[in-house]
Amino acid sequence: MQNKLLFTASWPTYLLILTTLTAAGFLSSGVVTWIAANWDYFSKFTKLYATQGLFASSIVVGIWVYYREYRKLGQVRLKFVSSTFFFIAAVLIGALLALIGQIYQTGADPWQLFALWSLLQIPLLLALPNAAAALLLLATSNLSLALYPDLLWSHEYFLYFMLLLNLGFVMLSEVFSKSLHDQDWHISSKVSNTVLIMCMTLLCLNNPNTAPLVWFLAAPMLHYYRQQRRDLFNQSGYWACLLFSVDVFILKITNFEISGIFVAILVTLGAAIVLGIHLKKQYVQQAQGMPWPLQILFTTLAIIITLLTIAFLFTLDIFESDKLFLIASLVFVALGAYLYYSHKANEYASGLLLMIGLGLYVFHYLINYYLDYRQDNQPSLLNGDLLGLIIISLLCYLLITINWIKTGSLILLLFTLLYTFSAQNGYLYEFQPEQGLQGDFWTLLFDYYADYWLALGSLILFGLSLRPTRYHAHIQSAAWAFWLVYIGFIFKPDIYISLGITEAAPLPTPNTLAEFFHILTHGLFTVENWHWTTLILLLICLSPAIIQLWISRQQPLKTRSAVIVALVLVVFGLAFIASPSILVSFSLLLLAYLNHNRLLFSCVLLAMIGFLAKYYYWLDLPLLYKSFLLLGNAILFLLAALYLQRQHRRATAVATAESSYQGKIGWLTPSLALLTLLLTLAIGNYSIQKYENVLTNGKSVILALAPIDPRSIMQGDYMELNYDLIEQVRSEIDKQQQEKRAEFNIDNPYPIYDQENSESDAIKAGQEDEQAAYAQFAQWQDQRPTQLYALLKQNADGSAALCRLEEALPENYHDCLPDVAIKLRINDYNMLWGLKMPGQQFFFAEGQAAHFEQAKYGEFRVLNGIALLSRLLDKDLKPL
Repeated sequence: MQNKLLFTASWPTYLLILTTLTAAGFLSSGVVTWIAANWDYFSKFTKLYATQGLFASSIVVGIWVYYREYRKLGQVRLKFVSSTFFFIAAVLIGALLALIGQIYQTGADPWQLFALWSLLQIPLLLALPNAAAALLLLATSNLSLALYPDLLWSHEYFLYFMLLLNLGFVMLSEVFSKSLHDQDWHISSKVSNTVLIMCMTLLCLNNPNTAPLVWFLAAPMLHYYRQQRRDLFNQSGYWACLLFSVDVFILKITNFEISGIFVAILVTLGAAIVLGIHLKKQYVQQAQGMPWPLQILFTTLAIIITLLTIAFLFTLDIFESDKLFLIASLVFVALGAYLYYSHKANEYASGLLLMIGLGLYVFHYLINYYLDYRQDNQPSLLNGDLLGLIIISLLCYLLITINWIKTGSLILLLFTLLYTFSAQNGYLYEFQPEQGLQGDFWTLLFDYYADYWLALGSLILFGLSLRPTRYHAHIQSAAWAFWLVYIGFIFKPDIYISLGITEAAPLPTPNTLAEFFHILTHGLFTVENWHWTTLILLLICLSPAIIQLWISRQQPLKTRSAVIVALVLVVFGLAFIASPSILVSFSLLLLAYLNHNRLLFSCVLLAMIGFLAKYYYWLDLPLLYKSFLLLGNAILFLLAALYLQRQHRRATAVATAESSYQGKIGWLTPSLALLTLLLTLAIGNYSIQKYENVLTNGKSVILALAPIDPRSIMQGDYMELNYDLIEQVRSEIDKQQQEKRAEFNIDNPYPIYDQENSESDAIKAGQEDEQAAYAQFAQWQDQRPTQLYALLKQNADGSAALCRLEEALPENYHDCLPDVAIKLRINDYNMLWGLKMPGQQFFFAEGQAAHFEQAKYGEFRVLNGIALLSRLLDKDLKPL
């Protein structure tokens, strides 16, 4: 594989690409965050048409830039800038659809939003095919299918559809790799194959009987990527999937007995060793060790074998479990070290045994730590098990020359230390942090300060790895270990726990620019006493500018351009100083150029997307200010990109006298872009007009509710509304089902059989009759409609209650409120808690949860079966 496009490009070109990508990413996320902020002082029409204006502007500017690029690049070259604007337009389509759903609360399924978003992206992808647009379509299509309600309750069928979808994406990514300008990196192929492999693995795990189907799909894929188009990354994924499915099948046919587990261990270990021998002959070792896809493959195989070994040892009663794991781990480590130093096996086999041994040792330590040390003792580095782990891991890191073993041993060591001394103590001590080690040096080092030294350490180590020294392997392995552990530490479990039902802090209102700066920097520059970690944070903050200036001294970039870019990066660093993970990621993207490391670039790019999502959920900074921050930096990076583009154009004009492309300019790309523009605006405005008609002319209905206050990833703060009507509908449906069970003479909601222990043929005959009755009841349930219409009646207090349920929109309402019917969706009649109705979310400006918590009723407007939530009312039926 050749490092084209990015790493063979000049440093100014790489900076141009990076600043353009960053500007596009910040602009897209800034617009989404702007929508999520849900400003009160902008009307819904202002927000709707402002978003449409941004979308239309992106299309128009993209077409204009396309003509300029076409004259210079011709037909076959990638039009980078125009593709960027079209990509922003594709993101804004989703933002517009999400905004319409936020404002009108139609009760439409999220899968419909993603499905429509996917369809409207297709013309833009056809207009200017590129890998980024293909990956966006891949993501939205998979989300649409994953959120489809009928598939959600049938997990296996859902996986079959996912399998077919991603198999199609794999084929298209291979056939049209040149059209996507992805023939060098094959990013779309790698991502689509990764998703396909995940679907195959989940399918096999969900139903072991599907293992032969997995083999049928994985074997030809493996053959293709070995013989037709060599791709070691995809090969590694299919090898891991194939061996995992074999293990699951073995465990299934042996009923998960100890013999089956033992056979699975032997098969996987033997296959891994044979695979290592085969791959060693096929791929010549480089100076830096085995190719990184094989490192991931054998790490995965080591994890699979370790888990199987843990399951096997747990089933034995020869020793106490902790001693058994300790002995087994030391045996694997000793055997791996012996084979390594005796040269009786290649590094694949010896490394595999070493990683299995280390994995078992870590598990042994964590078992002891969780069961014993957390009860009466304080964790300490002098603990025998932890000290042993430190010694063994460091010996593997220092004495073994296999890079993935060095990295893996250091990752396991750092993970264990962080787990032992970090905030995880709070969870182990039943959420009582005062019982932990709040003032202990090691707790401070591996908890409160860990993200600082891990981030700075990864930057320094990746910088040092650029120089070929005798310690290059040690430095590079440590750099990867620090970076990967840093990602895990930032996304540690307590982050996800906070993603449930949370309330945003009150929205601060700054009166001066200084107060606004204080809010953006999280008060870093206004504290009275600075800690030494503040200096590290400032160094991380300035690292993008420092690294850019350092590289620019070694690369052909004018001093003026380097200084301008550095100033932009200084502003960028100060703006995001409260989120240093984003700054670390950008710095590593700069270092990836000197490393010529595509793996580092891809890994950091994915991590940066995750850090931006985490930044969205950081509740200490209001969404409104986050949108200002993102959009402001997007403008800065866009100006820097335009300046670099202008300098590049001048340099190119001086260096070469290339004439512009004289061929005929294509009409297909602008036509498809305009088609997307017209379709999106037509669908959006038709929806707006339809829902406005309901709000204007629909009949008013008031329903009692009980709100809560979570946060939406796409749309900001909202109240999840639970109406009394839903409980009444559940009771009515349950009553109907009880009557039907009585008709079939069924006592329990679900059948309970124990045919193996039946004492007589009479009991078996009775069970057969009961089975038949349950089958009839299930058939009746399956024939019931997935949507019902709730007809309402008026209560004395002015609110409405359930009158009756209808399967279709009625013509005669009888004693119910005339022309008032609310459509309800039922995914599963056995799980009525999944009952859905329109208007179950009410969005509001961030920080106003306390005001809207007073809501006791919701006022709907109903017209022709469409019900839209109009406003919330207090206990006296007055609008909030």
